[in-house]
Amino acid sequence: MAANEVSPQPVWCSGGLQAAVGGLKPAATLTVVDHPEEHRVDVDERERGYTQRMSKTRTLLFGGTVVGTFDICYAITFWAIRAGVKPMRVFQSVAAGLLGRPAALAGGIQTAILGGFLHYFIATMVVIVYFVASRWIPLLVKQPIIFGLLYGVGVWVVMNYVVIPLSRTSRGANIPVWIVCSIIVHALLIGLPAALFSARVAVDQSNAMTPSFQSL
Repeated sequence: MAANEVSPQPVWCSGGLQAAVGGLKPAATLTVVDHPEEHRVDVDERERGYTQRMSKTRTLLFGGTVVGTFDICYAITFWAIRAGVKPMRVFQSVAAGLLGRPAALAGGIQTAILGGFLHYFIATMVVIVYFVASRWIPLLVKQPIIFGLLYGVGVWVVMNYVVIPLSRTSRGANIPVWIVCSIIVHALLIGLPAALFSARVAVDQSNAMTPSFQSL
């Protein structure tokens, strides 16, 4: 009978390692709990934030393009009708603020391209300034028509009595019809679009912050 006695041997089971004899308890198992839903929400929020920033940037850049195109088309049309000035000369006159009039006019197509870049850069900044101001004064996007028109007139005043005097060019001749038309164009085709594009961005941001039923 002694030959038939077998010493206790360990037995593997689902609860861990147990001894055949004795009171050893199953070994503790480590459970890792994953929360895929929380991870998905974090990823969705980051993607949503990126999409909102890109949408805002595109809207403001498009607004600057629209404002710049309105303004330069007005200037080209006015001076073509009044004095037969070619479009390249108009773009060179913008570059004159940086280079001076003699250098700008002598620079050919290169200074015309520079003038186009400067023109659209300034137009985009006009839109961005209104949008940034609306973050501090929400009334600017709640009443975009009134304040947009006023903003356009303000832009004309700043450009003619602050920016141009500080540049390397001059205002040129004080032609009444040019001054009157320019103020009207700045109000309707510069200030107003800047306000409307800024208001569009504000509306998009407000809608993005409103929770949808699908996210509840």
